[in-house]
Amino acid sequence: MNLKSTQKRFPYLQVSLITNHEQVTARKSGLNVFLMSPPRASKDFDHYLKHSKSFRRNFWHSSIARFAYLEEYQKLVSVSLLHIESDVIISGDFPVQKMQDDCHTLCFPIVSRERGIASVFYSPEAKSLTHFVSHCLKFVKREPFGTDMLALRTYFDTFPDRVQALGIDALSRDLNTRVYDPAYVKAQQASFERFEGLFDGAKVGYFFFGSNPWNARGVSFLGRDIENSYMDLSRAKLVENADRAFYDLEMENQLLRMFALHASCKSTKLFDSEQLLKEGYRLKKTQNQKIYFSVQVQMVLRKVLSRLGIGSSN
Repeated sequence: MNLKSTQKRFPYLQVSLITNHEQVTARKSGLNVFLMSPPRASKDFDHYLKHSKSFRRNFWHSSIARFAYLEEYQKLVSVSLLHIESDVIISGDFPVQKMQDDCHTLCFPIVSRERGIASVFYSPEAKSLTHFVSHCLKFVKREPFGTDMLALRTYFDTFPDRVQALGIDALSRDLNTRVYDPAYVKAQQASFERFEGLFDGAKVGYFFFGSNPWNARGVSFLGRDIENSYMDLSRAKLVENADRAFYDLEMENQLLRMFALHASCKSTKLFDSEQLLKEGYRLKKTQNQKIYFSVQVQMVLRKVLSRLGIGSSN
């Protein structure tokens, strides 16, 4: 969803799409499509994981196996790598150069005591990913119903010197270590000092723009919390910044730059850099829920096609 907007914001960077689907062959200006056969580690993940493979086309496998693909890609190109999930929007002043210059570890957000997230995931070199993929394989052998988010948090806990957790929270108050674990507090402070901005793991976009309508028959819910996650957004405001053509977060008497927003609602207009602020403003004014009729139509069509033996349902 975010390929065009990322290309537009970063015309000087190589934007690549890594896929194992042969039908994805279209090449656009500045976009490299890498068609890869499943790496050995991907097959191992498929062997050890016990999640239902019918859920969203083997979602739990692909969400963690992607790191094996990223590892192989980084070995091939031999440069630092910034992976962003398809429903994540990054700002034009996202600190790409700062990460390249200053970060010698993996970087990703920590969102709760149990979970990390690869909404934004930076790897300085292939050996960093190799070490992480090895950890993930050991993790799913022990926890066959484990997920990528659980693996990210256990990696942060096990190898704190190999991770810079990207800041998601305001720091004007003393973060209560009875609620926020000390490792998280330390990581938030280090990230904010380095980047002077926030990286949405999931919660900001989820709260202000809405949840994924594909998970609720085309209905997106706004203003809801993510259970057991860090951050209290009940008194926060998402503020349009026309100069940045992006959003700031007003929180704890601070106006903080957002470098990434996780748009779980997947509204296509949010991924158009020229419509982002207008569409975001409209969504923020929506009360409680928004119905995506286009999603409902697609869901019905997929179900019909599935019953006819054509394609598969989500």
